[in-house]
Amino acid sequence: MATTVRWLGLNKPVANLKLIREPGINLGQRLELSDEQKSVVTHRGTPLLVIGGPGTGKSALMVERALSYIEEGIDPNQILLLTFDRERATELNDAIVSQIPKSINGAIVKTIPAFAYGLLRAHAAQNGKKPPTLLSGAE
Repeated sequence: MATTVRWLGLNKPVANLKLIREPGINLGQRLELSDEQKSVVTHRGTPLLVIGGPGTGKSALMVERALSYIEEGIDPNQILLLTFDRERATELNDAIVSQIPKSINGAIVKTIPAFAYGLLRAHAAQNGKKPPTLLSGAE
């Protein structure tokens, strides 16, 4: 049964999510998906919001969704997955790469700040501007 979540002023139906694997299990293992999870993985054409607590399988569904696009013939370089930290970005990338033939490059997995920084650098390069300076630490 779907629930409705109010987010950013929009009422959106979302799936109820359950723990689909024990924490700490490799994301690269393919899942046996429920019908509800399959509907998330195969959803196409419109934005999709999946909400769930820790361990409910959001990252695993991201991997399965990316793999389903690749299996449909979509160029993995046209798939972008965004996450909050480098460790999770590495895990997602490794999970995808472990499931596709070695001759295929993996999807683009980045942290949100890294993606934003890349956009700023590309924009500067296209407009003949100096690239932005990356501040780190106490800067």
